[in-house]
Amino acid sequence: MLHIIVNPASSSGRGARVWKAVEKQIREDGQPYAVHFSTPVKGIEQICEEITSDGQENTLLILGGDGSMNEAVNGIRNFERTRVGFLQIGSGNDLQRDMHLPKDQREIIASVLRGQVVRRCDVGEVLFHDRHSILPGWEDPRYARRLFNVGCGIGFDAECCWAAASSRFKSVLNALRLGKLIYLAAAIRLIFTSQMADCEIKFEGGTGCETEGAGSLADVAGGGAGISVGSDAGNDSDGDAGSMSESGAGSTAGVAGGGAGNTSHPEGTSLHYKKLLFAACMNHQYQGGGFRFCPHASADDGRIDLCTASDIARPNFFRIFPHAYNGGHLRYRGVTEERSVSFTIRTDRPLWVQTDGEVTCRSSHITVRLLPGQLRLVI
Repeated sequence: MLHIIVNPASSSGRGARVWKAVEKQIREDGQPYAVHFSTPVKGIEQICEEITSDGQENTLLILGGDGSMNEAVNGIRNFERTRVGFLQIGSGNDLQRDMHLPKDQREIIASVLRGQVVRRCDVGEVLFHDRHSILPGWEDPRYARRLFNVGCGIGFDAECCWAAASSRFKSVLNALRLGKLIYLAAAIRLIFTSQMADCEIKFEGGTGCETEGAGSLADVAGGGAGISVGSDAGNDSDGDAGSMSESGAGSTAGVAGGGAGNTSHPEGTSLHYKKLLFAACMNHQYQGGGFRFCPHASADDGRIDLCTASDIARPNFFRIFPHAYNGGHLRYRGVTEERSVSFTIRTDRPLWVQTDGEVTCRSSHITVRLLPGQLRLVI
């Protein structure tokens, strides 16, 4: 059955207006459908969980932004019996940008109504080995695992997402379709105050597409072997993670400058980044409303692309950051792009973490990996 899930608050109320515009086309098609509107009490994640727990074949049409799609992918309980389409009406719309979807809403709706799976995309997964400064509503231990479509970031980019989400100007700028200015304003302000951290990143699971038998969630939970960064605080609410100490074979004392391509490393390689500003693990190329952090990323190659920025003088940010719109930031020293099936990231202090722009807590120890071909898309 076709289920239309509408975020009426998306882009300052535009979600409800778009639904009214496309409802006639869906009704004229004649097939049965149900409409669900998200509320602060019952969000898209909960709606998708209820729909996809019945064991039946379902098609979901999501009307919202990247955040709405993030909720949807976290709510789906049976990916193999769930087909997904979306009409992006948020402020960032990085999924639509990267997938080169039609701008004509009627064309997208027609594809959804046909119900044929036209592509499969990887889904990212982040496992929090510790959690700090947990935001209200996210205290439940099940939120120590989150899925993502676009990307997951730790450090400066996540802090910008956190600041943008709490900005008093968000609703006004979204209504004017200038939502990306919120992120830019937050970045300019936070570049002078955001804490950098020493960081060690371990490449796990190989660097190719060998993703069969990747193991259960429990297999990843013990990740980080060969990396020592203070102590794990478990599911904590605040505090520091201790000091950094190198212990992994293959670790390097810092990273030597960026490059125009991405690099693959043998499984088990550990890289040490001094004064890490951020690490963005990307399934798609774009994030934050058009920033092309990983221009070589592909959502169907079974690999995560990792963009890091470390040991950069803060004033140089204003020279580098604008080039992220076209991927030109990779040519600057201190900015790198790597590739693997899985990364374990440890920092010497807890940093904010975001998944598709959604922030739930800080962490000093996460594992990021892919679930290959998980999302069945009808657009």
